Amino acid sequence: MNRKKNFFAGPSVLPLEVLQEMHDGIMEYKGAGLSIVEASHRGQPFEDMYHQTLDLLRELMGIPKNYHVFFLGGGATLQFAMIPMNFLRPGTVADYIKSGTWANKATADAKKIGDVKVYYDGTSNNFTSLPDAKTVKPSENSSYLYLCSNETIGGI
Repeated sequence: MNRKKNFFAGPSVLPLEVLQEMHDGIMEYKGAGLSIVEASHRGQPFEDMYHQTLDLLRELMGIPKNYHVFFLGGGATLQFAMIPMNFLRPGTVADYIKSGTWANKATADAKKIGDVKVYYDGTSNNFTSLPDAKTVKPSENSSYLYLCSNETIGGI
């Protein structure tokens, strides 16, 4: 097979060994007699995969046992709402640097949840620059400063 290379902002090329393991797991998961995508989320094959994934993630990221790990659907755009839901405290603001498409969407979602101050808006220069990091001074009552550094559609 003539494998192509890509430099996409999203999915990347996977090693053939990974693709083969995925293929095998989709056809039949570890002798379970069915594919993992067909297995019940309450069944033993799924439970085993879940606990193995959790253990590997804890090991890789150094997550202590007294911390809970959530596996959430929704992708990166879910975080546009999850960040302010978890970090924006009552009586404070969230400072946002609008650096492109994703930051604009994140700002709009955050405004639905609480008070947002647009610290910097790159719209007027077509998102071709950012404020100098040495000069950035968040609001006195800021819970956090949001910056999307991976503007894959349009922006920095």
